Amino acid sequence: MKNLEVTITAIVLIITCHFGGVFGFLFWFGGLFALPAVAMLIQYRYLSGGSGKKIILAALPWLLYGTSGLVAVQTIEHEGVQTMNQTYYSAPVYSAIMGSIILGVWAAYKGYLNESQQ
Repeated sequence: MKNLEVTITAIVLIITCHFGGVFGFLFWFGGLFALPAVAMLIQYRYLSGGSGKKIILAALPWLLYGTSGLVAVQTIEHEGVQTMNQTYYSAPVYSAIMGSIILGVWAAYKGYLNESQQ
């Protein structure tokens, strides 16, 4: 139940920030390349379960946001607008991928430390 609450909270915050213009502002300053990875680190801390499950649940809202935007961009006819929107929606996807890699390495290292201490 806790995982569902954290994931739904993340989705609601993503939708609020998207329609509130926060992501549009952050895009111009590189915030969409950093914010999803940082948010994933925070989400990872509050999720329960194994490391793999926590990484997937932390990345899921950001990957859904980015991929749904990239799918919607395909209907735009103007090439310049389409390219700009593809850049906008691919930034959170790249950040979520990098956040997943960082969390995976961190979880593996943390598991290695726990095994070596026993």
